[in-house]
Amino acid sequence: MDYWHQEYTEVNLKHNTLLAYERAIRLQIKPALGKYRIRSLTAAILQTFVKDLYRKNYSKSSLEIFVCLVNNALKHAGHP
Repeated sequence: MDYWHQEYTEVNLKHNTLLAYERAIRLQIKPALGKYRIRSLTAAILQTFVKDLYRKNYSKSSLEIFVCLVNNALKHAGHP
């Protein structure tokens, strides 16, 4: 996630978008998924991540952003 953020997003996105991504990665994504190796992430783990955020009353648009960030990082890393 850090590599993708530094190598891709910092080059291709605007400053405010970078700040929002960095915050989402630091506060939601890494605490929940940072303990997993990329190859060990499964659809069930990712669904639990989304469901846990939903239970914390995050908006649908926030959930979509978190999912998009994780998906883009995994695609960049070559994860199916």
